[in-house]
Amino acid sequence: MKKKGFLVHFILFTALIFARQPHGVAAPDQIHNQRDPQDIDIAPININDMVYWIYKSAWYTTHGSANSVQADFPKGTGGVIYADGIVWGGMVNDGNEQSPRVGGTTYIEGLKAGVVRYDDSGNVIGSTHPDDHHIWWIRPDYQTADLTEDASMIFQTINPSNVQIQEIYDNYAYFWQNWPTEWGAPYDDVNGDGFYEPEIDIPGIPGADQTIWVVANDVPEIVDENGIQWDEEQNTAPNLYGSDPIGIELQVTLWGYKSETGSPLNNTVFKNIKINYTGLVGGQADASLSSFYISQWADPDLGMWTDDFVGVDVDRSLGFVYNGQLRDSVFNDDHSMPTPAVGYSLLLSPTGEGETSLSSFSYFGAGSEISDPDLGEYNGSLQFYNLMLGLQPRPEFPDGIPWIDNSTGQSTVFPLSGDPVFGAGDLDGVVLDPGDRRLVMSSGPLTLGLGDEVEMVIALSGAVGESHLHSVHKLKKNNTNIQAVFSSGFHLRDYQFTLGDPINGNRNIQVSVETDGVPTGAVCIINDYEGNNVINESLFDDGAHNDGEAGDGIYSNSFDLPIAPGAYIVSLVLNTPEEDIMVGALGTVTSDGPIEVSSHQVVVDNLNNDGHVNPGEYVYINFEFTNNGMY
Repeated sequence: MKKKGFLVHFILFTALIFARQPHGVAAPDQIHNQRDPQDIDIAPININDMVYWIYKSAWYTTHGSANSVQADFPKGTGGVIYADGIVWGGMVNDGNEQSPRVGGTTYIEGLKAGVVRYDDSGNVIGSTHPDDHHIWWIRPDYQTADLTEDASMIFQTINPSNVQIQEIYDNYAYFWQNWPTEWGAPYDDVNGDGFYEPEIDIPGIPGADQTIWVVANDVPEIVDENGIQWDEEQNTAPNLYGSDPIGIELQVTLWGYKSETGSPLNNTVFKNIKINYTGLVGGQADASLSSFYISQWADPDLGMWTDDFVGVDVDRSLGFVYNGQLRDSVFNDDHSMPTPAVGYSLLLSPTGEGETSLSSFSYFGAGSEISDPDLGEYNGSLQFYNLMLGLQPRPEFPDGIPWIDNSTGQSTVFPLSGDPVFGAGDLDGVVLDPGDRRLVMSSGPLTLGLGDEVEMVIALSGAVGESHLHSVHKLKKNNTNIQAVFSSGFHLRDYQFTLGDPINGNRNIQVSVETDGVPTGAVCIINDYEGNNVINESLFDDGAHNDGEAGDGIYSNSFDLPIAPGAYIVSLVLNTPEEDIMVGALGTVTSDGPIEVSSHQVVVDNLNNDGHVNPGEYVYINFEFTNNGMY
């Protein structure tokens, strides 16, 4: 991997030559020489430390990153995601006997940019030409912001010229003025009149610091602005896994927030996926989809791509990648930092059942006995559909071999659901050695009729701990924060608990929450480990409760908790002008203690057995703990 900033004039060429592609797959042609708005085919969410690139058809791109990957984290260090994409599949009832069918994007683009067009009767007549589409990329502060970094990334140069920076400014101005709300792009309707007015309204996700929106489809026929079909067709669907098109319009919205360095929000990019079953030109009026699944597919490359592990936290609907060894040559050696952990969290399922409705998790390793589905071949569709069902890819559907939980010997649709931090449960590394992993997170089954639309929301987050496994612990802890932010409608931005020393059988807790300024009040609810309510009190934004200045959107208060065994669960309700939002649990705290490590002893160190922890060693350490609490 290259360090960012080197070989500036050759970044594009090295990306084309050295980007790791599956065998037989050509690097995508996604770069234009000109940078007019209509020519920006790729762009990043780069407002925080998770830098994520996307192509105009929702396909992955490796051309923007200096690491030749789709996502870098933290910004300016190593790559973490080589490629990802949204894939769908299911039984199609439209007169074509080919079923199931699988579509979307992985290494090959099964879609093309553009919107689906209809006649006056609501029948599909084709789709717009992909050459008429581009990335829609906006940040509300573009008129006052320093756009040097944006220009640096788009033009792939460390020191962009004033002319290049001005072009980025002009592009943002164009996007703001022409934001395609009529196609479904989100915006903040400031005056609530239901129409986008660029002089009043704000394009993008309301409250977000940066937004990207793209639209794509798999309808082969192309029509002009008058609805007249072109002679050419672009049948992209079979390129992926050999399936015929289904008739899907995909809208993807990416957004991020600039927050304090190291905070969960500053390490996260959010992704909203809308899938509309449009059907095909001349298709049956009663066409439908059944046993239909939507998947987040990813090829994570955490620094060096040859030493990765993956796993899933089922309770959090979190699929994640972490280093399979103590050190990574990119992060530890090149950047002198611990290796991060990175994960995809399903925040909203298309089934409408909330974050616990991840229906399966699957994985495989490049070049292993559990390897990638066959690209460009219909067998690949059958193999990927098995992954959606929570089965191994081969033998192909309708056959299938279940995953086995290596800690119990029982079949499971959630392999690798153990806890690598504690070394417990079903863990990666038993079946496959550390290597080049893929992961597939699926949600379903769904039944859709023509015109039905489903929506899902995913967060891509990273965390850097003190070691590769501590990064996993921190990623999961931060995921609690991200879940709460989402549950609050993004009105909650951050929060913290501060515990005082035990005094007279009680322990004081200071609860502080940072909001976006919209909530008019906040209520803290604390229950003990048996579910009994202990605290149900307001937090204040009056400048008198350690909450900063009055009216700054930070709410705080302190409470005395009786010292007790078990953990207290801290929850939050936000009051907004429209409604009271039950955010739910923010986390747990204990009132007893403290528990201190009074001594430790190195029992085994594998390199020189000198009784000390040396760099590169695997060690076993015995700890002695002292409980200074009442229980």
